Amino acid sequence: MSTHHAAAASTDGYYRYPALHGDTLLFVCEDDIYGVHATLGGRAHRVTDAPGPVRRPVIRRVETKTNSHCPDGALVAFTVSEPDGHEEIYVVSVEGGRMRRLTRAGADFARVATWSEDGEVVYFVTSASRAFPDDDTLWRVPSRGGAPEKMTLGPFRPTPAATDGAPPRPPARLIGRHTEDPSIAHWKGYRGGAGGEVWLDVEGVGDFKARSIHCNGSSSSDATVLRATLTPRATAPGEAHGARHPAADASQRADATESPPLRVAFVAGGRLFMSELASDSSAACTTKEIAVQWTGAKSELERRAVDEPSEFLQDWSLHPEGLTLATTIRGRAFTMGLWDGPALSYPFAPRARLASYLWDGKRLAFVSDATGEDDIEIHREDGKKPRRVHVIHTGPHTTAFALRMGLPPALLGRPISLAPSPEAPLLAVTNHRNALLIVDVDAGTCRTADVSEEQGGITHVAWSPCGCWVAYTKRVDSETTLIRILDARTGVTRDATTPVLGDCNPGWDPAGDFLYFLSSRELEPAYDAHRFGLSFHGAHRPHCVALRADVKNPLLKALTPPGDHSSDSEGDGDDDGSDSDDDDSYADGSDSNDEDKCPPIVIEWEGLRDRVVALPVPPGRYGHVRGLDDGRFMFVKYPIRRGGRDAGGVGALCKFDVRRLKTSVLIPSGVRSVVLSMDRRCMLVEKSVDGYVELRAHKAGTKPDEEDSDGEDVDEDAFDRRSGLIDIDGRIAAEVDPLAEWTQALLETWRICRDEWFDAGMAHGDARGVADWEGALTRHARLLPRVASVAELSDVLREMTAELRSSHVHVSLGDAGSTARRRSPAPGRLGCDLVWDAKMRGYRITHIVGGDQWDDLTGGALRKPGLNVAVGDAIVALNRVTLTEEVGVDEVLTGKGGAEVMVTFKRGDVVSVRVRAMHSELDARYRDAVRDRTSRVAKLGKDQVGYLHLPDMERTGYSEFWRHFPREVKKGALIVDLRGNAGGHISELLLAKLAQRPLAWDYPSHACGPLVVLVDENTGSDAELAAEAFRALGLGVVVGCRTWGGLLTTSESYGLVDGGEVSLPQSNVALFRDEKNRGVTPDVVVRISPTDHALGRDPQLDAAVEEATRLLRERPPPKPPGKKRPEDERYDDVTRATRAEEAFAGGSKHLKRWPFKTFAPFPQSDSSEEASSDDEDDEDATESESDSEREDANARRARGGGGGGGGGRKFNKPKGAKPKR
Repeated sequence: MSTHHAAAASTDGYYRYPALHGDTLLFVCEDDIYGVHATLGGRAHRVTDAPGPVRRPVIRRVETKTNSHCPDGALVAFTVSEPDGHEEIYVVSVEGGRMRRLTRAGADFARVATWSEDGEVVYFVTSASRAFPDDDTLWRVPSRGGAPEKMTLGPFRPTPAATDGAPPRPPARLIGRHTEDPSIAHWKGYRGGAGGEVWLDVEGVGDFKARSIHCNGSSSSDATVLRATLTPRATAPGEAHGARHPAADASQRADATESPPLRVAFVAGGRLFMSELASDSSAACTTKEIAVQWTGAKSELERRAVDEPSEFLQDWSLHPEGLTLATTIRGRAFTMGLWDGPALSYPFAPRARLASYLWDGKRLAFVSDATGEDDIEIHREDGKKPRRVHVIHTGPHTTAFALRMGLPPALLGRPISLAPSPEAPLLAVTNHRNALLIVDVDAGTCRTADVSEEQGGITHVAWSPCGCWVAYTKRVDSETTLIRILDARTGVTRDATTPVLGDCNPGWDPAGDFLYFLSSRELEPAYDAHRFGLSFHGAHRPHCVALRADVKNPLLKALTPPGDHSSDSEGDGDDDGSDSDDDDSYADGSDSNDEDKCPPIVIEWEGLRDRVVALPVPPGRYGHVRGLDDGRFMFVKYPIRRGGRDAGGVGALCKFDVRRLKTSVLIPSGVRSVVLSMDRRCMLVEKSVDGYVELRAHKAGTKPDEEDSDGEDVDEDAFDRRSGLIDIDGRIAAEVDPLAEWTQALLETWRICRDEWFDAGMAHGDARGVADWEGALTRHARLLPRVASVAELSDVLREMTAELRSSHVHVSLGDAGSTARRRSPAPGRLGCDLVWDAKMRGYRITHIVGGDQWDDLTGGALRKPGLNVAVGDAIVALNRVTLTEEVGVDEVLTGKGGAEVMVTFKRGDVVSVRVRAMHSELDARYRDAVRDRTSRVAKLGKDQVGYLHLPDMERTGYSEFWRHFPREVKKGALIVDLRGNAGGHISELLLAKLAQRPLAWDYPSHACGPLVVLVDENTGSDAELAAEAFRALGLGVVVGCRTWGGLLTTSESYGLVDGGEVSLPQSNVALFRDEKNRGVTPDVVVRISPTDHALGRDPQLDAAVEEATRLLRERPPPKPPGKKRPEDERYDDVTRATRAEEAFAGGSKHLKRWPFKTFAPFPQSDSSEEASSDDEDDEDATESESDSEREDANARRARGGGGGGGGGRKFNKPKGAKPKR
């Protein structure tokens, strides 16, 4: 199947999220809510005009007409994904009309759960104010608008079913967990620990009982129905559940039920269905499709221009002489002059990738999948028709012709890179099979030159200037790489280096003397700044290998007499940054060396690997080695990255002169990569500025001008040759055909999964021998004509990848669609919990978030010095906007993250203070939660049990480990909490430390006691591996509940045509016990009920403490043998010193008196005031402040006012002290 054969758009819609009540059936299509008659169907009427895609509508029917927002009583609450990525809750009449926004929390996740029985309150699940990434909790908000209120029932997820106005059955309450988890909906056959459960409190007394449910893949063939209607009590909302219906071929989402008879509305394959059961106990049902007359506009299918093409730059290359630039944007190839001339587009491919000029500069090669599989096409603009077959005429309105190579897909594979020869019509191609291919575009031949068995096995392909040799990096095992050279004339490959740790990034010396490369050979460890340990901050250094035996050692400079600076002047000739208009021969083609072909480079293989020389450049992180003329080469130097806000992959462009052994910086920062034209006279630099990509062209090896010929500073934002900046957005007119592009995304996703799947069975179209992958493409391609929005396409792609029946498969699209959406920035945060207090006419503070108070960005905003805010104070205004029950804090703080705001508090009096609002409270709330857990463990374990939590198995988790481990491990036993840890890749680093056992002791010794690991259903991937390895090594006990069950690994993602990405497992994890799709079962199983959350209990943590103390009793940590060492006798000196001090002071009672005085003033206390009553000056000064003034000053200090200094306090100096002059 190819994009050219994609079906035209259908007149039907792709229906999702049904909501049923009586004769009203609502559903989502084209990202808005529509309604039809529940049984008759008919023409759909539009209900919403939302600012973003709509999800999960929930209807509530109120029979009375007292509801102030919707007089007819029929309301629907729903989620809107705002354009800035966060989700909010809205409400509207089922007949349509004005929507009311109920929340402004700026949360990543928000879903409607249910309604109160009177229809006045909406219960919803949100990630707002959470302390851990998976702690989505239940909130409620008045349907007429007002302040949301957080519930205390712990993690919560709305179920796929919603109330249909069934008669209430008070006082039952029901809570769902993992009932709408993507790992369930898009992982068919899931059997892990997050399979979904409901907690039912039948009597409404807080006694919740867990009931597991089978979601997605249950073996039961009968329809099951769980009926429970809950009342809106003070601690929990109510919700009625309809259950799943037996599926046919596609996943189904059940929605709502009513009785009698019981009806269930669901969707399958983008169509609406209704099933009716005669009674609750009956398994027999009748099902029919709801006929919808769809008249949607399908506006997102219209062709449209790409607003900012530079955001979708996918690859680029320079003309052999640096005259023009070739690039691909949204799968379309373009060529353009650097600063002048037209931008020419190539016909729809449908996706062009890896656009590269051939050696003659007249032809452009790129990868196209127009046939449904990748092939190489050669395009030319001179109107000359190629003589070979497979000619493609690219359109009736162009004179361009293209040649499709017609290479077998099994041979070509999926190309990863194209590297054209500078002297012949040859292409060096690397593909997903880790193979290096050589393709002759004139002869139409293709040969495999080399293959690596390792992932990412062949990279950094570089042709020699003469076109005879190809140097590249080859991975010989999982840890080691070397430089290998292919003779393009004979096909013979040989190793050019013998690696110590790894060699990579080759670059040729045009003179043929050296091959430059990066190598890790001499390790220079540095001591860790926080703990005892050594690390390697940068292991690569530039090296060169002499290609002939007669090449002199580059480290020995030529002998010159005094005053002879010829060599220096030669080397400095290009460093003056001159790039005047009179010297632009590289741009206009003058003084070209086309007549002088580069002579073949001679390589003397005997002793080659012994002629490696390390160049005098300090070890670091380097990349992109590019050889220049006159014994020079360029490279990019990247900074040593650290985890956190300032981590990034940009660096400085540097040049090294081999003759002078000197490094110079050409561009000091912001550089990601650099490429050269084939004649090495022009360089194209990729820069990252505030997250956006810039392309700048400069004379190769020179520093860009800082001033023009008149001495004026060069305008860095101007699109000209002075700044080098190339205008992508202003000159390239890229257009999108959504339906063709979406078809392309589907095919690409399917092919990437087929080609990169870790199981060899996928080569035959089967996913692990279970799913029919070929059939999956056919079934889901049929849905594309119905799709009319990016959100609907995402649903189809996730449904297709669910056929793989595996974890770690993710598809994200890079385009939000064409519909103009109203912007709604995320709100700022004050770091507190609030409730509306009618008496104080403001939002009363019930909790203040602390976090790392010293951190200006993540610490609690109200914990900063000088504020003196306390629980019980009320916020009555923000930036002089008076707050009401309808106008809350989130609404006023919209878009204020990181900005200063004026907060008006009310305690006794009204006080206004300046506060810098936070962008997010997650870090601060997480820090507070960990402190609370640590204190709880210390109390229960009597300071003999330590605690640390790892949020992930990446940089943050590693940082948290070493932040707490040195302190907590000294207590005796240690609890390692992996709950909510989604995984990563550092488990082996942590296990290496935790598995250590004492062989010798220093004194005082660090305790090395029992270990306990905490896990839950959100413990996944590498965290599960850590837990299982922890148990396999016999390090301790695992406590909690069964984990997620995804133990595969993924190392990289693959780009789609619209800038989206596909990631999937590329390697398996083999354990002695197969935990995949099952999870790690703890030794001690403990669950946390909603009752526990409501009462603030953590039975899993309590059980872990109990296990740790038990292990301490049964297996106490080993102690140092014998007495203290002789050299440790110095510790006894403390006792002798104490006794000597007592004797010197005249007894121990005299040590209690502090005998020293100081001239420095200090605040006067009541006792000191009485002691110094004979000091007339101080007494007069103290009495000069009246009682009323003193009270006013104290009141100002209590409110946080009064300014700096002592706040009106008086200070005394010791008696007899004279002031210093």
